Amino acid sequence: MTTRKRTDTYPMTFTIRDRNGAAVNTTGYTVTINIVNKATRVPKVVNGACVAVNAALGQWKYTPVAGDVDTSDAYDREVKAIAPDSTPYHVPTKGYDGLYIQDNLG
Repeated sequence: MTTRKRTDTYPMTFTIRDRNGAAVNTTGYTVTINIVNKATRVPKVVNGACVAVNAALGQWKYTPVAGDVDTSDAYDREVKAIAPDSTPYHVPTKGYDGLYIQDNLG
């Protein structure tokens, strides 16, 4: 589970890996992220556009806007990568990545 503080809008970085843990060459892919509240399943981010950091090594980032990180709670994250041949891949391949947004102390 990834933790960040409420209102922190620095990029969320990640590497797209196959089910064996190897980085996937995502050159030419379109990548988006979805974030939903873990308990209520209410979407927080729907198809948020991701930017390649190093597509050949499967490295991408998503930079949230203030409304994406304004509520302290537990969330599930899933990345959708669309290959050049239009094949969709959902990462992780099993379950979801956890995201916990904590309150700020000041």
